[in-house]
Amino acid sequence: GLYTIVGALVVVLLLVLVGIQQGWIGGPGAAVETPAPPPTFPPPPAGFTCLPTCNDGIADLDGDGKPDPQDGKFLAHVGSDMASFNEWPSVVWIGVPAQYTELTLDIFDGDSALDVNGVVNRWGGHWDEIGSEAVYTLYADPLKNGAKNVKIGEWRGNALKMPDNGWYNIKLPLNLSDPNIKAAVAPSGHLFFRLESYLENPLNGLNAYKVRSNAYLTAGATDGLVGADYQAQIAMVGQFASGMNDWKALYPTWDGKSQNYGPSSYTGSWYFYFPVDKTQEIIEVWDGDFDRGSSNNSDLDTDDPNTAGKPNWASAAAQDEGPKNIGNPPDENFAAWWYQRSPSVRYQIVDPGGQPIYQNTEPSGTQEWEKWSITSNPGKYPDTDTVSQTPFQPGFYTLKVEGLDLHNTIWLRLPICDAQAGCGPRITEGTCPRTIGYWKNNFKKVLIDKTDKGVQETPESLDRALKAVATMSPLYRAGINIARPAAIDQAVRLTDQEAYTILMRGAQRAPYPADVQSALARALQQNLAAWLNLGSGKIGQNTYVKLSYDGVDVVFEGTNWDALQEAQAIILDPNATEEQLLHAKDIGDLINNGLLGEDAQTSSCADYTTVMPPDKTKKRDEMPKGNNPKSEPPVTPPTQDSGACTTGNTYNIENPTNNPFYSVKFNAAGGAEIKDGATEFFQYALPKSVVQSMTNMQVEVKAADNSQVVVLTCDFTNGGPCGQVTSSDGAYFVDFLGAKDSGDNYILNFA
Repeated sequence: GLYTIVGALVVVLLLVLVGIQQGWIGGPGAAVETPAPPPTFPPPPAGFTCLPTCNDGIADLDGDGKPDPQDGKFLAHVGSDMASFNEWPSVVWIGVPAQYTELTLDIFDGDSALDVNGVVNRWGGHWDEIGSEAVYTLYADPLKNGAKNVKIGEWRGNALKMPDNGWYNIKLPLNLSDPNIKAAVAPSGHLFFRLESYLENPLNGLNAYKVRSNAYLTAGATDGLVGADYQAQIAMVGQFASGMNDWKALYPTWDGKSQNYGPSSYTGSWYFYFPVDKTQEIIEVWDGDFDRGSSNNSDLDTDDPNTAGKPNWASAAAQDEGPKNIGNPPDENFAAWWYQRSPSVRYQIVDPGGQPIYQNTEPSGTQEWEKWSITSNPGKYPDTDTVSQTPFQPGFYTLKVEGLDLHNTIWLRLPICDAQAGCGPRITEGTCPRTIGYWKNNFKKVLIDKTDKGVQETPESLDRALKAVATMSPLYRAGINIARPAAIDQAVRLTDQEAYTILMRGAQRAPYPADVQSALARALQQNLAAWLNLGSGKIGQNTYVKLSYDGVDVVFEGTNWDALQEAQAIILDPNATEEQLLHAKDIGDLINNGLLGEDAQTSSCADYTTVMPPDKTKKRDEMPKGNNPKSEPPVTPPTQDSGACTTGNTYNIENPTNNPFYSVKFNAAGGAEIKDGATEFFQYALPKSVVQSMTNMQVEVKAADNSQVVVLTCDFTNGGPCGQVTSSDGAYFVDFLGAKDSGDNYILNFA
């Protein structure tokens, strides 16, 4: 009785037995929820995606019946002599729909300066001017956070004699019985891998390659669960390695004799596509090493007003931002006219409707990073280059680079993907959070009791969620000290019992600590549930929420990720006050009890119909505080078909009810109002044979229009308490207080 009664209080005790032999359950009204089927995601429309382009001089991409000319656009490996960020690997993420049985990954020109005979010969091959071995390594990366825990495979370009100017094909069976493949499964159920490539013992010059897959490729940054410190950049180059083979490819109409080379297939214009969602208020681009600064001292690189020093994720080779003047090599290099593409290098941002919204006429100089940004909310983001007068139109935006000279490697940090295919499946996709009761029920049944009856999760889904949480949060890891939490270095998931203990600390049952209703216990409990909602894909990291009570008392405003980080920081602070810990509890509680922001309007979650904040969520002073200190209620032996309220209030008792399963109903008829944490006690008797077969009991509590169901899982023959369970909205608690043997019956006591 923690809810202030406006109308009659109704308590319905629904007994769910071990089997149907008693004749009380089964048939109409009995239902068992099964785990949701695996997710699916459509394959790319063209059957594949490529980075940076698919143009290989082999395929007919435009359908004119002839192979398309090569465009000279490649991903780049940078040699040790280059004035660039040469110590970095190149990173490409691969998002694989859950229904795929095979991943194909193709590498174009994966060799290093091999000729047609497989011999290192810079002048006899294509696109490479360096013979250092190119190494391609594939990792399972379910959170797209750069983890190197599970290596799937490694391929060496020259050792395998990957084709010069051709595709090397890799086929990877996606058998989830293989633990390495299973390690790639994200909370959403889709698979994510990371391809890293680098030069071993790099010499002088550049190495160029392309990547193609039947899945979804993204590069430049990640939209996943990754911090800003992860080095998630990509290098690209319009390549000319000085060989005649490259010249012929770049000037496809040249007859090989005259000085009239004809138009080049490499124009200096690049098109990169990145998504903007409906809640985004800032677009931020980091461009690196654009070599701004013409050789004739025009269009020089100057100091960028809103970039200072270098970002904390930059490599050791990066220099502080500042006026670099002439690029190295110079932009618009008049001495090397064959590299030159006009105008001076620049880029613009084009919205989904084809409208340019900004042009950056002065990108980064040599070996520096510069930030360019535009916002639709200058009050929230004051330090930007420009302001949009209207909210951003959701969809795919284009970053169009113009005037990028040949042999100028550039770096970008934003999520680049295929505009036609999209960026593919997401790490977390849902907007359907689950309450603390959901997680208690599933952890108890699936991991503790090892049953699949009445569950919505599987051992695999809970294991995957706990692993994801351990990767994301240094708090919820194996070895957690729930009395004095501290960050744990090793990202090993909580044991089943550790997780269950945290979730059940609101139940006063041995061996759980005596401080089960402390602010710390409640903060840990609710926030673990919120992390599990994120780790299992039921909510998204970047979903914007405004967490509040009754739409007035704002607890937090920002993304789910930011909310969880704030709560985690409080819990990890040994000096946190009770008020701060209750704030951390509120964050988890509100996330777990409603849908998230505008996404609620289009959610497919049939079992959640409220919006964030939940309409019925009570203010903090109305939330559970535990039992009032009262003596154990007296035991008066009722008959089997009767019941009693032992605290003096009057109830009309319906026993049995007309439900399709056995139940007892108490309808309030008179007495004191139950509020401010007051507790009402009930008891009734059942035959011993019935009680001995019971494994759990559903209890429905109603007051006015607020109806909640909780599940008690107890030994109902036990003479002692079983454990308090709080309803998902925090309005009620229900507690089995023990049973008394009265001969043929057990007398059951409840609060």
